[in-house]
Amino acid sequence: MSMDELRRYPRVPVTRPVRIRISSGAVVQARMVNISQDGAAVMYEVPAEIGATLELSFSLFVRGREIEFHERCVARYNYLSSRGYIIGFQFVALDTDVRENLREFVATKRSLQDQ
Repeated sequence: MSMDELRRYPRVPVTRPVRIRISSGAVVQARMVNISQDGAAVMYEVPAEIGATLELSFSLFVRGREIEFHERCVARYNYLSSRGYIIGFQFVALDTDVRENLREFVATKRSLQDQ
């Protein structure tokens, strides 16, 4: 089975800046490469500690307006690519509104890709 078949929620490609607050409180800048209702993949120059709880801050356009997200997540995997590490994050304890905004963003992006 492929990774896409194992995932509970579909992912869509997205290129957005993201701020990562690490456990020490320091903030680093990275780039989001895809997102789903359940998590996001981020490109960064060094790998994350697997299992570490961090905060991702980013914005997405949903229903024609920009929404800021500040979500706790857990680092689940690191993959070394030719441009840096792709780090897989799983969101932790999303509230209903946040999950709905993510669902709508992903659904809109998927419908645009299918056109």
